[in-house]
Amino acid sequence: MTRNQGTDNRKVKALVFYLVSRSKGDPRFSAAKLNKLLFYCDFTAYRRLGGAITGYSYQKSLLGPIPNGMLSTPIERAPEVSVLSAEELDLADRILAELWDHSGTEVSDLSHDFIGWKAAEFNEVIPYETVFLGDPSTPVSEDEIEFCLQKSPGRGNSVSLGRDGGGGGIRTHEALASPAVFKTAEKVPESVRVSTRIAWWA
Repeated sequence: MTRNQGTDNRKVKALVFYLVSRSKGDPRFSAAKLNKLLFYCDFTAYRRLGGAITGYSYQKSLLGPIPNGMLSTPIERAPEVSVLSAEELDLADRILAELWDHSGTEVSDLSHDFIGWKAAEFNEVIPYETVFLGDPSTPVSEDEIEFCLQKSPGRGNSVSLGRDGGGGGIRTHEALASPAVFKTAEKVPESVRVSTRIAWWA
């Protein structure tokens, strides 16, 4: 089950330090790329591990999702990376490896394919729950759709979350029933919901 959380400054510093240190030798590394690495780490962790790593909220910008409240002061000494779990470190390594050959601009362009970014207004916070939309690996079951409709009375059958098998893979009923998921699903055209393919590395 996913969980909501506030920003964990210890994990923020540890993850930033880890991503930066592991990116030594990456000629394409930049602040823009770091922002997107954080985004992918947090949203992938939310889906795979039950919660974001840093707890940052991310808003839609022209350059893709950007974290709100990014550290404004430099990290003066190496933080305790031990605050990150083995699963979180493994997830970060997978994302680093997948995006190693991409520049900050290329990673930003990739993030524009994320259904949560497509649905949000500019400067609007992208709900973490939208990570469950557009997953082609597991279609939404009829039981999940029925549960979702029961949790949101008055919406009838107007909400379609890829019930034909092409659009979504919802891992928990609670996430499917989230108002944020409904809000996003209703704003994104069916063709986009079905065709979106985002790689979440975990």
